[in-house]
Amino acid sequence: MDGNYIQDKIVEKLAAPDCPFPFNPLETAQEAIEAVLYGNVAIYSRADQKWYRASGTGMEQRSVQELENESTLRGPRDAFVESLSTNLSLVRRRYPDPELKVDIRQIGRRTKTKVALLYINGIVNPVILDEVKTRLSTMEIDGVLDSGTVEQWIEDSWYTPFPQMQYSENPARVLHMLLEGRIAIMVDGTPFVLIVPVTFSMLFQVPDDYYERWMIGSAIRLVRIFGASIALILPSLYIALISYHPGMIPTQLALTISSARAEVPFPSLMEAFFMEVTLEMLREAGLRLPKIMGQTIGIVGGLVIGQAAVEAGIVSPVQGARS
Repeated sequence: MDGNYIQDKIVEKLAAPDCPFPFNPLETAQEAIEAVLYGNVAIYSRADQKWYRASGTGMEQRSVQELENESTLRGPRDAFVESLSTNLSLVRRRYPDPELKVDIRQIGRRTKTKVALLYINGIVNPVILDEVKTRLSTMEIDGVLDSGTVEQWIEDSWYTPFPQMQYSENPARVLHMLLEGRIAIMVDGTPFVLIVPVTFSMLFQVPDDYYERWMIGSAIRLVRIFGASIALILPSLYIALISYHPGMIPTQLALTISSARAEVPFPSLMEAFFMEVTLEMLREAGLRLPKIMGQTIGIVGGLVIGQAAVEAGIVSPVQGARS
């Protein structure tokens, strides 16, 4: 029997209305190659000289799991995964409105990574939307493997230490940001979604703020702002008071600090710098090491090294307690 005849019969069967497999025609051979690379089946019909795509088993992917980095007490707990189609479905399920627009494009000359731009038509600022599209269209690189590459490419200023975009693995949080007129950028292969533009107040918001009563949510947010202010100001305030303005310290407290620092041979600036670097090293070790070892390093390492530094006279007990 002729092979072309068999092939045409296969195409005819796949094109039948009762075929259980989705069957779509393709325009070019390049689309057929991409369909195969994504785990589908590509068939060429000699009768009409066209390519057809039938859905195959697809790629292996991680199932939807609970949030790990953005734990919530009251809200939804499903998290994004590495599959772009799954992530889009998690958002669509919560917001089945045609005004939710999805603009999918490929970025990367070699990887051809799919990047989806999500926004709600009628709420988003069209000027910001056009700017984001323009910046994405200028990405001329070989490959995009994570949303961090997109973030560094389209951000305003590369030398600022402050975040210019926010990333999240929480679908509910991303949808809340879309309803506020922001834009979400999804990258295939990563569970972290970029949100633009970012404001200072967004950095102190968590998903639970939307589900609590306004008094409780506002009070907890003020506590976060107060804690962040202490973390930023306290080291410099300690150095300024100890080195340059000791008269502003109450007399009894000044005597206590003076007696504690009597055995420390370093100035307060170097003392504070040493403790900050040590704590950052312990934090980095706790993040990069395996989970069980990381927790041990973070707790035991902080206690042992802090106590050893105080007993060795490298830092004062006041500085050790502050750190």
